[in-house]
Amino acid sequence: MLAKKYPEARVVLAHGALTDLSWVWKELPTCPNVFIDTSTWSASDLTAVLALVPPGQILYGSDIPYFTPFLVATLVARCALHLGLSPEKLECIMGGQLERLIRGEDPIDVGPPPGRQRLAIDILLERVYTLLVMAVGRMLNGDTGYEALALARLGCELADTDAPAAEAARHVLAILDRQERFAREHATDGAPFYPGVRLIMLAAGIARTPEVSLPANPDLTTAASIRGASMAGHRTGDAVDLPHPVIRHGDLRRSSVADHMVADPSRRGPPPEEE
Repeated sequence: MLAKKYPEARVVLAHGALTDLSWVWKELPTCPNVFIDTSTWSASDLTAVLALVPPGQILYGSDIPYFTPFLVATLVARCALHLGLSPEKLECIMGGQLERLIRGEDPIDVGPPPGRQRLAIDILLERVYTLLVMAVGRMLNGDTGYEALALARLGCELADTDAPAAEAARHVLAILDRQERFAREHATDGAPFYPGVRLIMLAAGIARTPEVSLPANPDLTTAASIRGASMAGHRTGDAVDLPHPVIRHGDLRRSSVADHMVADPSRRGPPPEEE
């Protein structure tokens, strides 16, 4: 209503318009001055935005410090390619349209949204995606996410080793291995989030877009190593030996380079009374 009343205003709905996306996408063709940004990590949410919203009304956003430019840019690109968006439309989303708006120019129309027709889901990888999302929810609260990550590993043991899904599963397993090593070596990085949570967000995005090409990965190059990484999901929590969550209190400083949040000890407030 406000956008139609003030057509010269540029209205940006943050975080993928998550609170109202279920209906607001239908109104956007009549509100060309309303834009939605991509500052969210969920491949489901990003895919919904990219499928239903005209690409000229989508603006890249990273949501630093919770996410990083690299993470969100990778997820947006993969979801866009999954939907068949052209490089020209992706360039508009990733900064072209925003540059025009900052210069005070009229936005350009790069066509309608692609729609839902390409939203096929690999049911086996969807299990992995769901488990990774569950793990992220726990890790954002400082937990290790161990149980969900263990089940995600086991879900990557796919029978058809030649399908695109199998290559995506290999990359997911490699990322899970790297996140586990990172958590052991950098137990305090990322607090109050659990170390390496953004790697799990990336793995979830790959599981949701298996047909989009992936870069060369030197990890897990043999069938035995892939199976070993997957069967590691049978380990007990004690065998994994991940560090307990490290909770920090105080202000969090923004970082656009490191893939973790950095706390400034000099600005920490007093601990809660219960401690």
